[in-house]
Amino acid sequence: MSILKSRFGGTSRCPTSSAPRTIGGLFKRNEQLAGELDTSDEMATKYFEFLLKYNINCELLPFSPKDGPEGYVELLRKYYNAPGFNTYRFYHEWRDTQYGADNVPWDVDCMRTYLKAVIRAAVEDRTNYLDKAIFYMLGNMDEPHTPDAYEKCVVLSRAYGKILNEIDAEMRIELSEQENYDFYLSAVSDTLLHIPAILTLMNEIYFPQIVDGGYTIDNLTVCMVVHGYDKPTMREEYTEFAEKNEHEQWWYLYGSRQSLSLDAYRRLCGIRAVARLDGRGI
Repeated sequence: MSILKSRFGGTSRCPTSSAPRTIGGLFKRNEQLAGELDTSDEMATKYFEFLLKYNINCELLPFSPKDGPEGYVELLRKYYNAPGFNTYRFYHEWRDTQYGADNVPWDVDCMRTYLKAVIRAAVEDRTNYLDKAIFYMLGNMDEPHTPDAYEKCVVLSRAYGKILNEIDAEMRIELSEQENYDFYLSAVSDTLLHIPAILTLMNEIYFPQIVDGGYTIDNLTVCMVVHGYDKPTMREEYTEFAEKNEHEQWWYLYGSRQSLSLDAYRRLCGIRAVARLDGRGI
């Protein structure tokens, strides 16, 4: 397993004919400060393109909110077909929002605005820019380990699914009379409704609570910590859960000391990865 350590994080790659989707952590632009004292778009672009040369997908596009949805779309057009580019965390902003009966920690209007902008570009270009997207809400859906945390995930799963379905219904109306509407129906719509929203689980002992404990999180994509695959029972339960919900299997590393058996590693080949590794610079 090849691992790159850096301020941004890293990613693991399996030697298969069809490379898995991977993503390395760059959680905040200010992480550049430790090494560069430069948080400009230009420096972010240099980091992004440097890592991409080695088939490492930096979590965030080199994007600043000042450029708005139009700027975000242009970045996707620029990088979508770049060699090695296979995953990006979709842009969202943190702001508590009352969405129906639920309170969610992200700005729903912002999420809708950017998704619709990318959808319009996808239909115009007949290129499914959403098929490399994921949502990863970090602390809001990150390694839950208490009943309250699981209950919160249930709320977020419900809201996330409703938002995507509402956007789909609205875009079907907006695009119905436009050229390339067939492309939306045949490609983009289903992708939109199934954008992975990553739920990381640090300790595999909590996974049965999701499967057997009555927590309905069907709209979230469980991302198991890598050493969970060393346990045959855990592998079986996780695979069954992913297949039942028509999800791909995701796994992740956090820290540089995690390891797994050769048997588990072989089983992971082709399974998508999120890797978050400690390091001291590129």
